[in-house]
Amino acid sequence: SIYVSGLAWDTKDEELHDLFSSVGHITNAYVLKQKRAGRERSLGCGIIEFESYESAQAAITQFNETLFKDRIIRIREDKVVESTDISPLSSTSTASSNSTTYTSEVAVSADELSVKSINNNKKNKVFVPNKIFISNISKVTTVDDMTSLFKEYGEIVSINVLPKKGRKTLPWIVEYQTEDQAKKAIESCNKLVLHDLSIIVRDYYQ
Repeated sequence: SIYVSGLAWDTKDEELHDLFSSVGHITNAYVLKQKRAGRERSLGCGIIEFESYESAQAAITQFNETLFKDRIIRIREDKVVESTDISPLSSTSTASSNSTTYTSEVAVSADELSVKSINNNKKNKVFVPNKIFISNISKVTTVDDMTSLFKEYGEIVSINVLPKKGRKTLPWIVEYQTEDQAKKAIESCNKLVLHDLSIIVRDYYQ
């Protein structure tokens, strides 16, 4: 099987199947999702299972870093990892705490490890209730990605990325109209997987 990242948020299982069927017989194709606050959300990635290893390798060779639905998709061999939150969009396959499912590996960078030290400095900063701070965001993430993810929780005033040289991940700041909208975004999106990374969403201090 292969793992595909960079998918458009509205990509359907059938579209994945149709895209990769030209390289070999597909036994299963599905977009991955995550459940948060009782809702299901596409993770922008998916799994395609082929009947043969050769077909999977051909798919990687032919489609890696190509354009699909106006997005550059990236493809690699899939890996088996333990998962408690992630499952295919198909209702016939769900993950439990003791089950193993084919999903993306959830990577966590040094951003998450630094949250504790950042929190220790809150005493010297001012809490901004209608803004949220998002860390551990992949460099491939676009403003459109962030807008699509966070607009669901309220009217966005601004979205800004904070450039940092030499970092594989970048922090972002999203400003909402109200504090309640910011709170909903934190509750729903913290630990959500975006481009293979478990993102951290928390209060913003300046």
